[in-house]
Amino acid sequence: MKKSGNIGKTLLKILTALGVIALCAVVIAVGFILGTKNRVSTAVAAPDEAVASEGTEAEVASDTIVDEDAEAPDAAEPTEVADATEEAAPAEGAEAGAEAADAVKVAEEAAPAEGAEATDAKASEAAETAPEGDAPAENLPAAEAGAAEAVETAPAEATPQGDVPAEKTPVDQDPLLIAALNDPNFWDGCPARQVLLLTPNPYSRPQTAIKKVNSLVIHWVANPGSSAVENRDYFESLSDGNGRSASAHFIIGLDGEIVQCIPISEMAYACKDRNVDTLSIECCHPDEDGKFNEATYYSLVDLAGWLCFRLDLKPEEILRHYDVTGKDCPKYYVDHEDSWQQLKKDIKARYDYLMEHQETEESEDSEE
Repeated sequence: MKKSGNIGKTLLKILTALGVIALCAVVIAVGFILGTKNRVSTAVAAPDEAVASEGTEAEVASDTIVDEDAEAPDAAEPTEVADATEEAAPAEGAEAGAEAADAVKVAEEAAPAEGAEATDAKASEAAETAPEGDAPAENLPAAEAGAAEAVETAPAEATPQGDVPAEKTPVDQDPLLIAALNDPNFWDGCPARQVLLLTPNPYSRPQTAIKKVNSLVIHWVANPGSSAVENRDYFESLSDGNGRSASAHFIIGLDGEIVQCIPISEMAYACKDRNVDTLSIECCHPDEDGKFNEATYYSLVDLAGWLCFRLDLKPEEILRHYDVTGKDCPKYYVDHEDSWQQLKKDIKARYDYLMEHQETEESEDSEE
């Protein structure tokens, strides 16, 4: 019996030991599993940290690049300026509109008092005191799409020439100038030209009638490389009244194209006290020295020769702007007197040819 009790105690100890061993095994297993999970989490987190670290370095590098260009404005600044401009614009437009309306009202009230009182003496005085000058390079606009609508001269239609109000036309105006407005055949034989008349205005097309043309005056545009239409558009821009008065009857371009800005029966603002009895021809030039290229030169010879022929002018009496006011215009032909004399000879040769051709035609007509 005593022996059986000892055996029971021994089995109990064995079972207790086995239980302790089993518990330890469980604890060890749980610890192993938890340790594995931690190592996996650490391994996964490591690349994210590396990426984040690289992103931080990139941001630092980016900040460094921006700092090298410290003058560059923030992206928001232009937007703020644009918004401010857009908000201010309507107010300015409204004020300008109100001022314009007031100006129109004043002009309408003053018009009846001024209309019928203009005289030839006042027109002559305006011609003598009006400013003149060549188109400066900085004021020239680029050629506009409207130039494509330029109409080449059609001699059969004389009306585009004029629009001189009847009350401004002197009764003793040269019949040739009246014919330029009314005779469909007046422009026969004239070199091809584009008629792009300026809008009537006090600053570049005052619509003051010329009684008689006594000479032609040659100018340069003083704006190397500019076209005839660009210079014509500059004259047109003066109609806004920006403090300058200037224009010409004709402008000859770099390709020899001829643009007519003012009817030959009206005065242009080009050479001070000779505005009242001369026609002015502006010539484009490729370079600063002002020498006309071949296309411009020969178009000038043709046009000036024809005008002398048609208006009974003497080619020998053609003038430079310089001859009227002392201004260095046309520059190359002021600096080179021999070239100026040759130009006049070439114009006279063209004039002589037209005269001979006319005499031949008249002789043939008389024989018939």
